[in-house]
Amino acid sequence: MLYDRQPGGGALEVWIDGRLVETLDTASDPPEAGRAVYDVSDATHRLEVRAVGDGPVTVYGAVMERAAPGVLVENLGLVGSKARHQLLWDAALWRALFVTRRPDLVALAYGNNETTDTHLSIAEHEAHLRAVMTRITEAAPEASCLLIGPTDRPRVTEDGELAAREVVGGLTAMQRRVAEAFGCAFFDTLAFQGGLGGGIAWLAHDPPYMRSDRQHLSREGYLRWGEVLTRALLDGYEP
Repeated sequence: MLYDRQPGGGALEVWIDGRLVETLDTASDPPEAGRAVYDVSDATHRLEVRAVGDGPVTVYGAVMERAAPGVLVENLGLVGSKARHQLLWDAALWRALFVTRRPDLVALAYGNNETTDTHLSIAEHEAHLRAVMTRITEAAPEASCLLIGPTDRPRVTEDGELAAREVVGGLTAMQRRVAEAFGCAFFDTLAFQGGLGGGIAWLAHDPPYMRSDRQHLSREGYLRWGEVLTRALLDGYEP
């Protein structure tokens, strides 16, 4: 279990299967990341975390693992719709919690939301992404990394017609450069969709592979993307 230790922090009770197993003191000055580990049998269990009420408490989440080979998917529950948003996170706290996960692969999928940031240049987007990648590679130098390029995002012209959004090509090329610079794999989503304007065909597909907002894929589109991406990752993989 991951939690925050902060000045004036209160107590947390940890209950497993209806039994109190520990009371955690979350007070700490200076603040620091807290981590508690509990071993249980390989079966179904009930975990409860209760605030005693004697001070503020923050719980980031619980990680449940089995002592067997497998794949763990970690989806950080933080607002990060654009690469530069990561630079707003508490760097020390993020790193302290991130390194406990010992990732084998870090995958980043950015660029789609950046397509409407007309106040920023491709060079500025690149600087942000390089700063993010520097953080990650310094925190997990042994992990493999993957950059997933943005999907096509058709725009509507003044005549009401659908047309390609040129900036998607620029963002894709930029991410490929960054991936190469940091020794990461790169998945060219734009090429997978058929190049600039490929999203128009995805919208017209039956069933549609894109939603009507022209930004997000449909369920069928995400499934198709995920299947191809998974095959690309596993091609030539040797455990």
